Amino acid sequence: MKNFILLVLLLSFSLFAMDGPKKKKKKRLRKISAACTTINAHTDKINAISCSQIESKLVSCSRHGGIKIWDLKTQKCTQELAPDVDACSVGVCDVAFHPDGKTIASGDLRGKLKLWDISSGKEVSCLEEKGSVSALSYNQDGNTLAFGISSRNSVLKLIDLKNNKCKKSYKTDDWGVKQIKVTKELIIAGLAHRGLVFWNQESGEVTKLGWRGSHYSPWELQHGPQFVFTSNAQLAIKYDLRNVFLYDHKKGGKPILKNKGDAFVYALACSPDEKTIAISRSEFGKEFITLWDIEKDTTVCFDNGGSVNKMEYSPDGSFLITGLYDGKIKLWNLKKVCEKSRSGKQ
Repeated sequence: MKNFILLVLLLSFSLFAMDGPKKKKKKRLRKISAACTTINAHTDKINAISCSQIESKLVSCSRHGGIKIWDLKTQKCTQELAPDVDACSVGVCDVAFHPDGKTIASGDLRGKLKLWDISSGKEVSCLEEKGSVSALSYNQDGNTLAFGISSRNSVLKLIDLKNNKCKKSYKTDDWGVKQIKVTKELIIAGLAHRGLVFWNQESGEVTKLGWRGSHYSPWELQHGPQFVFTSNAQLAIKYDLRNVFLYDHKKGGKPILKNKGDAFVYALACSPDEKTIAISRSEFGKEFITLWDIEKDTTVCFDNGGSVNKMEYSPDGSFLITGLYDGKIKLWNLKKVCEKSRSGKQ
């Protein structure tokens, strides 16, 4: 009797295994290392990267305080404005090229906002704030610098670079400023807790777009909401943990879900022609990048080979530059990426 029951159980299990629900096969990510150049840039996580709009130069900064300038043509370091040191307390949070390509601004954890002259490699100005200078951005003409101070009561500030005086400031009621961008009319900031803030420079009016993240997990607080500009005055926003939305900040309304995913989103970048969004994702230890054509709604995915913290396109759109958690910088030749993705070659 026992043998009969055991036989029935075995047959039932085998039938379920044959006819049970089939799991979807996950797409295999292509490893296209031939399209990539890897630079051992820093000793720890790369906090920010920024391209010069004038020359083929890139500036990077790290959690260990290093600031380096790279030649994108030779992939070599041409200047070291500040060395990497084995201490996270001196970390540089953000860097940005001035529109004329002659000056670099940097903000660090100790509250120092510095301006660097590229020709001499020397610091020419230093403004000290209470809190970390965690994000910064020049306006289009380069006469104004906007930056965020992360503290218990984070502040957005606008500095007139002609006299180094604060023009305006805004208290965010948040503890962290993760990203900031300047347009002709607005200062747009991504906050750790409260989503996006749209601050009108002329009227002083502030509008907010709440963040859809669940309640303040350590991962969310570290990355916060991110956004990039796209065509037709729209923003592509990492509005929650896994999805990318489009939002028309002039018309308002609700963000529209456009790129849904199961993997965590780490970073976003928009191509110079504003037609393609690069999305860095991570799922079960697999780090990959999706190139999303907004108009055609098509994607190309490839294995990045490391966790991405920051991304940026080169000014001509030929390269996607990724800054990794292990201190490496990767330059992806996008023409080769697309060719190898179509052909299936490694």
